[in-house]
Amino acid sequence: MLVMGIETATPALGVALVDGSGVVAEACQRRDRAHAEQLLPLVREVLSGAGLQPRDVEGLAVSAGPGSFTGLRIGLALAKGWAYAAGIPLCGVPTLDALAHLALFAPGLVCAALDARRGQVYSALYRSAGEGAGDAPLRLGPYRCLEPGELLASLPGELEAAGAGEVWFVGDALSLPGFWEGARALLGARARRAGAGHEEARAWCVAALGRRRLTEGWRDDPFMLLPLYVSPPSARPPAAGRGGAVEGRAGRGGVPG
Repeated sequence: MLVMGIETATPALGVALVDGSGVVAEACQRRDRAHAEQLLPLVREVLSGAGLQPRDVEGLAVSAGPGSFTGLRIGLALAKGWAYAAGIPLCGVPTLDALAHLALFAPGLVCAALDARRGQVYSALYRSAGEGAGDAPLRLGPYRCLEPGELLASLPGELEAAGAGEVWFVGDALSLPGFWEGARALLGARARRAGAGHEEARAWCVAALGRRRLTEGWRDDPFMLLPLYVSPPSARPPAAGRGGAVEGRAGRGGVPG
């Protein structure tokens, strides 16, 4: 199955194609507040570069949040409209799950953390699949929105509870002032960075996780799939029943938990 992954939840706008052999093509841009203008040209660029047409895409996977509220709506609108019009399956992929996929084979725990602005971070903790497992990281707890210090303070206990020796960090929260220094102060050598290129969400991870779920039979209803909100947006979203989540609640809309 040829699946297109769409990442608009973060400033790292991306589009990728994945099939059974791996990544077919990927393109990404980082231009804040330009997703609406750049998404369709990026889709065309990826398809053209792979010598494919829109009709060749057999499934769609879209980053469903948490993340930029405006960015999420842009990506979901395109994916939902395309899936409905073309009659192809759709899968919403939680953004933090896709981010953790960057550290798929890291030993120990994986902490996916995104800058949520307003002095907070979105985060979730995972146990990595392990070398050769070929599976997705297993999420160990809920998606959270915390102050960076709260997140870091929770990690020593999480490591002990999981019986893990180290925690690997992925996501742009690593770029926040004092975040990495705080992690090292609390955890010492047990705090590990997953490496260059692991601080931004990637469309190929969205596509890979979406393809796995689609081949297992997962399907999201284009009319029901909503953004995954972990904290209420600062701007009022549309009321429930008009394509938006109830203010102050997490809009799940069929996103896998």
